[in-house]
Amino acid sequence: SSSIYIVYLIMFVQPICATYNKSMDEKLRIEWLCGICTVLAIIRQVLISDYDVIELLWSFSIWLESLAILPQLMVVHEYAKNDGGFV
Repeated sequence: SSSIYIVYLIMFVQPICATYNKSMDEKLRIEWLCGICTVLAIIRQVLISDYDVIELLWSFSIWLESLAILPQLMVVHEYAKNDGGFV
C-alpha cells in the first residue's frame, strides 16, 4: 500500500508531480526487463534440470530484483552528466 501511495504522490500531488519527467521513464522499458528476466529464469531452470513452477517463479523474481536497479542507475547517471557531477 505504501508503494501505491508513493506512485500517487509522484503522479498527482503538487509540488512533487512538477518534478516528474516522463521522458526519463522511456529509457529502459519494463517489458524488456521482464522479457530478459523470463529468458534468464528459463535458462536457469533448464541448466539445473528442475522444472518446478515455484522454482521458476523464484528465479524470475531474483533476476527481476537484480535488474530493477538499472533504470534507477540510468536516471542518476543522466542527472550527474547534466549537472557536471561524478558518476
